[in-house]
Amino acid sequence: MQLMADDKKVGVLISGTGSNLKALVDALVPIAWVGSNNPDAKGLDFAHRKNIHTFVEPKIKELERLLDETFMQEIEFLVLAGFMRVLSPEFVKKYPKRIINIHPSLLPAFKGTDAIRRAYDYGCKVMGVTIHYVNEKVDEGEIIAQEPLWIVNTILNHNAHHTNQVRYTLKEVEQQVHALEHSMYHKVIRDMLGIGGWG
Repeated sequence: MQLMADDKKVGVLISGTGSNLKALVDALVPIAWVGSNNPDAKGLDFAHRKNIHTFVEPKIKELERLLDETFMQEIEFLVLAGFMRVLSPEFVKKYPKRIINIHPSLLPAFKGTDAIRRAYDYGCKVMGVTIHYVNEKVDEGEIIAQEPLWIVNTILNHNAHHTNQVRYTLKEVEQQVHALEHSMYHKVIRDMLGIGGWG
């Protein structure tokens, strides 16, 4: 069945607090359901309060079976929002350009886990966020959108007549990257659903 633009919704997979999920809900992204591998994910409580259908399945194969048999039929895109498990290549191949992920680096740099800390420790002055389609390899799918973030603060020293670059702390950088994720993800998804909001 071909969904009309007004009927198009996304499904969201989470594993933790669901901060990106909250940003999507606040931006009125139409969400059909929220799934998780973690029964203790705080994002599930948020979804309950918003009357969004939820389900939990810790085993990734069973989770994929549920998605295959039921939940993928209800949505246009599957949105990964802090989902800390890797979907199998067999599952991903079935849904080309229908699974979307957000990653806290400018891919292809710093793929995988702990990307913010690794980029910070490397000494990067520019970091950022990437939204991409999910394929069979981790963080290697086609890039949909990217946005850079400068993590140095340039301060003008009037007495010395030059500028100094002061680097933000790791905690400050993490906060800035996550804020960029929250402001960026919903705009891209709304645009992909054809309901506007990006650009």
